[in-house]
Amino acid sequence: MQFLNPVINRIVIHQIYKKNKDEKLKEPPFKGTELTNFEDSAMRNFTKRYDEAIGENSRAIEMLIDIDRNDAVIQNVIQSIHDSDDDFIDSSFKIAKKLDKAQDQPIHKQGIVVVFTGKCNYPARDFLGIIKAETHSGYEKIKDLKTGKISLKFIEEVLLTPGTKLYKSVAFLKKIKYNPNETDLNKNWEVWVSDSQVNKAEGKAAAAYFLEKFLGFIYPQTDSRKTKIFYDVTLQYIQHLDIEQEKKNDYLNALTTYLKVDKSNIIDPIDFSEKYFNKEENTGYLEHLEQMDIETSSFVKDIESIKSKLKTRKLSFNGNIKIIGSPEEFKDKVSFESIDGEPDKHDNIPKWTKIIIKDVIKSQE
Repeated sequence: MQFLNPVINRIVIHQIYKKNKDEKLKEPPFKGTELTNFEDSAMRNFTKRYDEAIGENSRAIEMLIDIDRNDAVIQNVIQSIHDSDDDFIDSSFKIAKKLDKAQDQPIHKQGIVVVFTGKCNYPARDFLGIIKAETHSGYEKIKDLKTGKISLKFIEEVLLTPGTKLYKSVAFLKKIKYNPNETDLNKNWEVWVSDSQVNKAEGKAAAAYFLEKFLGFIYPQTDSRKTKIFYDVTLQYIQHLDIEQEKKNDYLNALTTYLKVDKSNIIDPIDFSEKYFNKEENTGYLEHLEQMDIETSSFVKDIESIKSKLKTRKLSFNGNIKIIGSPEEFKDKVSFESIDGEPDKHDNIPKWTKIIIKDVIKSQE
């Protein structure tokens, strides 16, 4: 993202509260009534923190605005970014109230909502930023200039410290050819989000309420994301098949081979299904894709987002016993089968797993 030399010209801070688990009620949002005036050093630090979260070398991910949503926050953003300072306080509070409404579960944390506008890049482009920061307690160091004694002052609410990851940052950046009469919002705006619960590589959002309910963002359908979705839904289908574990192992090896080893740069879900599944499983797989609203047309393979998942295979047993290795080693050196175990005192015969590893034990701990 080209987010260079940001200059923030106004900031307002509001607060939202956590839902009460017992009474299922929460305090209404608290509205800031004045623009926040940071000292120069504080403004530099705030701008630096935002730039680290959203800027060019950050972990921010680009999103798209869901144009089918009439209640998305973008309408409030368009109003706020053009408002006068006095009106900006009111319109930015509508943004905070929208986030408060989206936080409809007790697990959603309370925090500060910082809304600000400014300019960045060359030629200068308008942007509106949002930060939702969760608060925590901390200590302020106090040094007596006369005695040199150092003491600590407890502070109940601290936020945006260098070590904290408990905040979410958003950028709405006007495109160079911004046209107020354009009906396609994605032609007017670049939108980016940075969240400790959103992984840039995997594109996975734990905080769906923030991305979807509040912001009205959707993921761009990149080849990397399509590849990840194909991997996830196929893995899910294999794991839920009512077949022997040995056969599941074959299918999981096939999935890894198809994505990691196969030299083709194209993924074709129908081709994969017909190549590896039997007729009944093939039909079930295609129905599974349809239920998950996954397209079956071919697309370019991009395994960047699932590289870590393709590095290892793992067998897990009760009692915290695990066997872990590379998919290649699993395929060539590990085999297993289900066998009948020894009867218990009630003459019930349990199922055990017989494993053969074509190697010697290297070490034990």
